[in-house]
Amino acid sequence: MVVGLWDDEGDRTNCSAPPPAPPRTAAAPPPAPPRTADAAALIRAHNIWKNELVLGAVLPPAWREALPHAAQTWLRNCLLAAAICVLPGAAWIAAQALRGAPGAGPGGLSLLSRPSIHAQLLASFRAIPGVTLLPTAVEAAAEAGWTRAYARVSDASSPAAYVISLVIYMLAVEYGVYLVHRTMHSVPWLYKNVHCVHHAFNKEHTMSPFAGLAVHSADGIAQALPYALMLCVIPMHYITYEVLLGLSSLWGMSSGRKA
Repeated sequence: MVVGLWDDEGDRTNCSAPPPAPPRTAAAPPPAPPRTADAAALIRAHNIWKNELVLGAVLPPAWREALPHAAQTWLRNCLLAAAICVLPGAAWIAAQALRGAPGAGPGGLSLLSRPSIHAQLLASFRAIPGVTLLPTAVEAAAEAGWTRAYARVSDASSPAAYVISLVIYMLAVEYGVYLVHRTMHSVPWLYKNVHCVHHAFNKEHTMSPFAGLAVHSADGIAQALPYALMLCVIPMHYITYEVLLGLSSLWGMSSGRKA
């Protein structure tokens, strides 16, 4: 019996069809920009790391872990603010000692005398617990996804977008600080009861880095408020925001006290 190519209709016996090609896998789509929840989680992890780094150096682990996260953040900000005040002051004292201590001011007090330094440090330390409340609140807002902050530089759509948003942020913040400062000088009650503390150590014989944070707490919060508000409006890299805030504190120590 001769077997043909087809035994039954539609049933090939001697000629087999090539196996079907495997389905082509679709190319993976490009990574999407990070969701707000993702950025918030990364920012919170970054803040926890800062708390562990700073508080871990001064508190036993059990004490630190017993504090709520917000309390840890506020305490860490207080310690960093104190360091920003004390460490540049110590370096300044060393530089002054190398070139000779400045002369005495009114009342016979030298700028480097212990009473003068103690007065400046006391004024700054008195302000630190209050002025650090706003940065602590901003960190909580960023962790909750209420700001436009993103966690990584690569999260910006392009390097140009990062630079442009940074420039716009800085311009908006500087204008906001100018308006706050002008208001403090324009309203007599605010100047007398709030802003005058800012000028208590702006004379040549009283001005030093130790007095850099010697402000009324309300004044310090008001002048830092543009940094917080613009972070809710303008996309901004979170660590860049932190660096700008820290540099503004150092800048205030060197020149802002004359304003």
